[in-house]
Amino acid sequence: MRFLGVPSLAGFRYGKDHHAVAGAFVMPVTDEREPGACGKAFEAYAQPWVDSFEVAIAHDAPLAIPWRDAIIGIDSLVATTATLGVHDQYAGAYATYPAWKGACLVFGIAVPARGDLERAMAARDRFVRDVFPALQVTTPDQPRKSY
Repeated sequence: MRFLGVPSLAGFRYGKDHHAVAGAFVMPVTDEREPGACGKAFEAYAQPWVDSFEVAIAHDAPLAIPWRDAIIGIDSLVATTATLGVHDQYAGAYATYPAWKGACLVFGIAVPARGDLERAMAARDRFVRDVFPALQVTTPDQPRKSY
């Protein structure tokens, strides 16, 4: 799937009703080996989107786990949206990987609460525990295209 207006490396949905959405993005950075560079670059990119849609975000404590020869940051959160017709919450998380020279891979998931935030957070937490640490980058070169 594609994300409207946001170039992504890949996007996936679970079910026709979007029970969960996962996406991968390439984020350019000056030095991917600098501690926190990937996360800071992604947050600077994402903040205008968060502000424009007036999303309230509550962050959980950040995690750091080993990946290859680096430490990656994982940020889990609950995003609350309120528009004229829709009020909803999403349990989300993203991890930033120093995957290529001059670029990071950002991989994230969002699970809509649909009235059951605990279920959404449990699904998000399982994804964080099982998928983020096991992610593999199979090419030494940064992908040339985003979609």
